[in-house]
Amino acid sequence: MKVFFNIILFTLTIPVDATTFYIDPSGSDKTGTGTFRKPWATLSYACTRVINAGDVIHLKQGTYVELLACKLSSGVSIEGEGINTVIKSHYDGKLSDNYDALIQLVSGNGAIGNQHISNLKLDGDKMQGDKAIAVYRRSNVSIHDCTIVDFFIQGIRFGGGTQSGNSVFNNIINNCAGVTSDQHACLSVSNNTGMQVFKNTITQKSRQSGKNGTCVESWEGLKDFKFYNNTITAIPYTNSNWSFAFEFWLTEGGIEIYNNRITGCIDFGKDVYKGDYKYGLDFHHNVVGYDQLQNIYTDGIQLEQTIESVIIRNNLFKNLERPIYFCQYNYSDDYVKDIYIYNNLITGVGRKGAKAGNGIYFESGPIQPRFEDNINIWNNTITGDQTYKPLNGIFLPTGEKVSNISIRNNIIIGFSNAPVFASKQSTNSSIDKLIIENNLFYHNGNRNTPEFHGITAKNTTIIKNRKNKNPLFVSSTDFHLKSGSPAISSGIKVAIKTDYDDKPFSNPPSIGAYEYVSN
Repeated sequence: MKVFFNIILFTLTIPVDATTFYIDPSGSDKTGTGTFRKPWATLSYACTRVINAGDVIHLKQGTYVELLACKLSSGVSIEGEGINTVIKSHYDGKLSDNYDALIQLVSGNGAIGNQHISNLKLDGDKMQGDKAIAVYRRSNVSIHDCTIVDFFIQGIRFGGGTQSGNSVFNNIINNCAGVTSDQHACLSVSNNTGMQVFKNTITQKSRQSGKNGTCVESWEGLKDFKFYNNTITAIPYTNSNWSFAFEFWLTEGGIEIYNNRITGCIDFGKDVYKGDYKYGLDFHHNVVGYDQLQNIYTDGIQLEQTIESVIIRNNLFKNLERPIYFCQYNYSDDYVKDIYIYNNLITGVGRKGAKAGNGIYFESGPIQPRFEDNINIWNNTITGDQTYKPLNGIFLPTGEKVSNISIRNNIIIGFSNAPVFASKQSTNSSIDKLIIENNLFYHNGNRNTPEFHGITAKNTTIIKNRKNKNPLFVSSTDFHLKSGSPAISSGIKVAIKTDYDDKPFSNPPSIGAYEYVSN
């Protein structure tokens, strides 16, 4: 009976007079009627004729050249027949209007779209087209199984007012981000609640210096957002080219990013708030970095200004100069609190050709944030590149009000300066309640001892750290522990139950990202 009821309910949500209309490259906008046998020729014309919710515009295989904007009514969907359904955009739009795209889903006061765009290829035709798809104040829109390539400014943009229930999945978006304004991404996802983005491949290839945009961006109003199982590849940024894998500002809680392969910097450029959610950001089970060390600045995840309730766990960061980077430089009204960094593999830290790099880096400056409190760094394995010898495993925050820092159960290897380091960065730099215990420090500077320069560390506990002990990894690329490792059962119990492999920790736990499991 329940199955029968669900079928009836689903049927009632589909308009009984829903119709599929057709376009074909050989059709005619003058004599066609939109039927299978007498299709229209262009999507822009079809969008002026198909306006009833539930209707579908079906594109037959072939190549279409669109000169005009395609303004899609709420409730109307577009479907192609796969990669051989190609729309070439020669519509340049207005650079000043971020929603003046080839395909426009625009609602004045917000609308429930209940519609999709799927199974086609949108081609900017060597960047003659500016923007591919824009969704403005419209909810329940899905874009899936599309290929979007070579647009000048944007691939897909969501924004404006309040939107919910939108999704983007199974798409390929390549070379669709160019710098002309603040909105310049392959995928932009501002002003959305409950949005899901998954199983996409998003790549931004190198353009002229300073003209590269971002793979994924959000400027405001993003919350309860899930981003998973994607592959993101951005070119490294330089001082003249701020090209990121992610650039997010003003997120409002419940941001979860997991199971992604990310090449490029993940930049939270301004403010991560918790809002009404359990966390501001949960960043986990991602692979971030490069296959080889780079000769330029490279960051993994970068968090600026106000940052609250952030979890960074069970990630692989590889071949980066600053894999985990908190930047509160010159932001006096901001704060950092409730940070949990655990079960991460942070390997090959450094920069090719230079003695630079910190595994986990908190950068303060002459103008200090209001406070930095409750920072927990547990059960990470952090290794520096053995050729170029980076500086510090963990660079502590050293503002004027820093308190409650816990560094436990970490393996830190191969840093020329010190395993843990703090340096005065303001007139009254101090740390209150610092715990460094049950870590393993090997092949680091300062005789494998934490180092403090010009800073007062009150209520400090530095105990039970194993120094000059080889952790006995399985190999130089496999950081599991071998039998006889001094890290086995040498940790202290903390508030995490499983390791990098999601296997249970023993009691007492092993030090590092992996619990030892005997063969």
